[in-house]
Amino acid sequence: MNIFSNLFKIWLLLFFFSLISSCIITRTPGFYSGYKRLPLAQKKRIVIIKDKDPLPQLVDSVTYAITAKHLMQVVKAQAPCVIYLWSAHCSGKACISIPAFRQFCQTNGYNAVVYSEYYDFEQLSIQGVAPSSVFAINNEHYGTDYCNKYVHRFQQSLFNFFDKEFTAKYYYKYIYYDGKTLTASKPSNLDKYPWQ
Repeated sequence: MNIFSNLFKIWLLLFFFSLISSCIITRTPGFYSGYKRLPLAQKKRIVIIKDKDPLPQLVDSVTYAITAKHLMQVVKAQAPCVIYLWSAHCSGKACISIPAFRQFCQTNGYNAVVYSEYYDFEQLSIQGVAPSSVFAINNEHYGTDYCNKYVHRFQQSLFNFFDKEFTAKYYYKYIYYDGKTLTASKPSNLDKYPWQ
């Protein structure tokens, strides 16, 4: 009977730790869009654009949640451009600040287009970036609040709009558009990547 009691305690302990770890993971920025956890005042600063609706005139204090169709329109109007998937809390070498990315683009003769993986008004404010200049993804359109899924679906749709096959298992941090071709490969006229 003592063995069963100890096994039960171990099972309870493992169950408890799995609950704690899942709470930690799901509260980590970037696991979900973060929309549901935003204060009401910040939710009011997000305009969700449906796929069939046109992009409105942009207002600095507002973030626009768009679909790949909208990004395609922005990209075509901004060519040549580099498209950056910004993640506020990413610490990888490819994750740079929005001002640093914009400086890279300006130095190299490209327009900067930024969209965020998830919502983070605080980090936009710290970087001195107007919310309207960083698009969000309309994750509702892609049927999930889980970042990896909606970013993947968003980028896959974007590549489809340019008649390009999306071969990535996950998604790209940087996408390049020269006015004719959309690619995840660095163009030959750039001698370095944005983070170098």
